[in-house]
Amino acid sequence: MFLKKVTFDNYKHLSDVDISFLPQENFSIFPIISENGGGKSSFLQLLFTFLHCAFVPERQQYLKNILESFFVTTQNKIIPILSVELEFNGENINLEFCISPNDNKKFNFNAILDKARIDNFQNRKNKIEINATLVREVIFDLQSSKISIDIAIDKLDEVLDLQEKQELLNNENLDKRLTILENVSNKLDGFYEYIAMQLIALKTMDVTSEIHNLNNKLRSANLSYHFHYNNNNDVLLFKSNTELEKLQEIANHIYLASPNTQVLHFLQDQQIASLFDTRLNTKEPKQNNYDLILQEVQKDLQGLFNYDFSIVDLILEACKKARDLDFQDVLETGQYGSRFTQTINELNNFLNDKVIHIDKDFESFYFSKKNSHTKLSPKDLSHGELKKLSIYVWLKFIINRNSLILMDEVDIGLHPNWQRDIHDDLQHWSENSQFVIATHSPHIISKSYYKNIVVLKQTNEKMTAEQFKHAPVESDLNTIVKQIMGADYIPHELLELRKKYRIFFENDDLENTEALEIKEKILMYESEQSSFFKGLEFEKEFAL
Repeated sequence: MFLKKVTFDNYKHLSDVDISFLPQENFSIFPIISENGGGKSSFLQLLFTFLHCAFVPERQQYLKNILESFFVTTQNKIIPILSVELEFNGENINLEFCISPNDNKKFNFNAILDKARIDNFQNRKNKIEINATLVREVIFDLQSSKISIDIAIDKLDEVLDLQEKQELLNNENLDKRLTILENVSNKLDGFYEYIAMQLIALKTMDVTSEIHNLNNKLRSANLSYHFHYNNNNDVLLFKSNTELEKLQEIANHIYLASPNTQVLHFLQDQQIASLFDTRLNTKEPKQNNYDLILQEVQKDLQGLFNYDFSIVDLILEACKKARDLDFQDVLETGQYGSRFTQTINELNNFLNDKVIHIDKDFESFYFSKKNSHTKLSPKDLSHGELKKLSIYVWLKFIINRNSLILMDEVDIGLHPNWQRDIHDDLQHWSENSQFVIATHSPHIISKSYYKNIVVLKQTNEKMTAEQFKHAPVESDLNTIVKQIMGADYIPHELLELRKKYRIFFENDDLENTEALEIKEKILMYESEQSSFFKGLEFEKEFAL
């Protein structure tokens, strides 16, 4: 998969942000750079939520959570918010999302809501009819002594409320029990008549014709209805040059990796608030509520990965997956596969001086030093080692190949050498995938092809995206920090001290008490062999 172009329109501070990605052999890493709060994490999350969630029904609520914060105020107008162009399995895919107010006068979106209400009432009517029949059958069986009261209550478990069940148990008189059930039957009959009347009223509207007209108008605008959101006040629309099944397949090749302290905007407000709740969960004392929420969310969003996700679970999942594939080979060919052995060998090669041992039940494992039986647990690895290992296992053994992988703060916790190495490692661990990485690491940026670098800048409450047409003068870290990241690589305090010292230098007054004090302060940051002092020496000699 390769994301060629993405454009955000009219979405909060991400407005008119237009980014193009050009494929370049051996350079599939695309760094996204901005100041803290500059929008790079929002960019990744929005892209992930739309592409991973929009076309998979059980994930759509997460997209609605994001859309809830955007209110349509312009009537009779469809507003584009996101468009992407990508290549997937040799096919060029164009996809655009738009939003509209429900009461758009050109499009009668209320017809969809009316149809939903009719379907809802019809389903309720059918269920009441079934329940009413069941109550009458139970009444007959009780009268005929065919069933006990316990069996009767069990049969009507979803029909009776708690009070009705209690009254049936407390009254041993059969007539009283039958009266209770007759009242339940009458109540259901009343519900049935009310819903039947509502259906008659709704069916007087020609909803089918209205929906047909709506679809024709949308089709003429090359648009498709997707869903209502914001209490049915707004509508999400989309247009694409491919079928829904292809978009659903693409959704399962979109991934987002982030630290577990990152605010995820696709969660509900109360879920996000738990990130700032310092109270621990009473059931799991070592976990706060936000950790547990993320674990539940990951059951819906299989493309979401947290760097702090348990390495134990990841390794066991990778080994179980390999074992199951080997067993499948036995069923299909009669010969046991070699994926499990290959997985263990690859893990051992990655661990370098350590070996992994999986128990026979695939429920736990331990490490040991090579040529040693001394057990090591994951806690014996550093935070950086665990993070790098978890990313390796996730990319190498868990996710789909040929994917778009969005990574936030991948450099946190990694030594500068590892930050530089991770650029190439990612490409080796997941071949044919594209990585869009939000980073503050000059080491990762210095390894990247300059045309792949994207800088997000906030100007006048508007976000702009800048890309480079020419390579930087140098690829050293100072140049990267200054020219590309827009930061000073020399502390501000030191710069001010240098300026003050230079004034004394230019006045040939370096023996001044204040000048000497300033020099002492400078020497707290750098030695007299620094470029600053050597530069002053050169200027003095050149002047002579």
